[in-house]
This record gives sequence, structure tokens and C-alpha cells, in this order.
Amino acid sequence: MMDTPYVVEPDGVRILTGGGSTFLPYPEAAVWDLLSRGEPLEAAAGKLGLIAGLDLEGARALVNDCARRWMAGG
Repeated sequence: MMDTPYVVEPDGVRILTGGGSTFLPYPEAAVWDLLSRGEPLEAAAGKLGLIAGLDLEGARALVNDCARRWMAGG
């Protein structure tokens, strides 16, 4: 994830791949940005909670869900 190029757009991020791109809307885009910068999951959850106005448990669930889906999807 950290070596995958992406572009920040007004309503999310576009992840660039060899054959095209994938768009992630917010708040998933914020999760991608934090994790791609090397933030540990717990730190990303804390920051995401502040960014998205989520309680810590909700932010943890979102970060963990995104990480699981993206890892499973390659």
C-alpha cells in the first residue's frame, strides 16, 4: 500500500494501478491516506476519529474493515 501512487481529489482519492485506477470516497480515502503514510492502525484510528467525527471504537472498526478488505483484495 505504501508504494502505491494515488492522487487526492476533492471528494476522495484515486489509486493508480498499472491498468487503471480505483476511486475511494471519504472517509475510506482518509484511511488510505493515513495508512499509506505508514501510520499504525491505532494511530490512524485516533486521527480518523478526529477527522470524521467518529468515536474511537467506530474509527477503529472503519480502519480495521478497510485494511482487511484492501489486504484481501490485493
